[in-house]
Amino acid sequence: MEVTGKIVDLELDYALHRSKVTLQFDNQRVIATDEWTKLSNAEKITITLEEQIEKRGTNANSALWVLCNKIANKLGTTKEEMYIMELKKYGQSFLVPLVPGINPKGYFKYYDFREKGEINGKHCNWYVVYKGSSEYNKEEMRILLEGVNSDCKELGLETIEDFKMKKLIEEWE
Repeated sequence: MEVTGKIVDLELDYALHRSKVTLQFDNQRVIATDEWTKLSNAEKITITLEEQIEKRGTNANSALWVLCNKIANKLGTTKEEMYIMELKKYGQSFLVPLVPGINPKGYFKYYDFREKGEINGKHCNWYVVYKGSSEYNKEEMRILLEGVNSDCKELGLETIEDFKMKKLIEEWE
């Protein structure tokens, strides 16, 4: 059985060294099912709790690739190269130190060497690592998509209208 809901209470029994969690399910019909009855009578059950992450639509990512393709055609490059350029311009990134001799290609898809340096007295190479858009949350995707859309505008290319842009971002989860 898989259900969605939230934790509404947590009690700690210090004497027994046990926790009691009260859950509230999104759907009241869950309680009436045969499966639920069977589980509630079981001596022991396995419970897995994890944060629910809504699946996002691919419209925003598709629109991003369409815009990258338009810019690429105008500038005479590939859409993949344009995508990487736009990630570097508007995307999310972080710095990563690696031991000299370690190839970042085995660990990261999009990265640039920044500089040689030290961390905790040991030599390292610093790399800027860029997240791919499929890993973005709604706000990160909004920033990227609006930036690429702005680049299209500057080049005189067709863009995503504001109302459509808002809808695409709202669908991105």
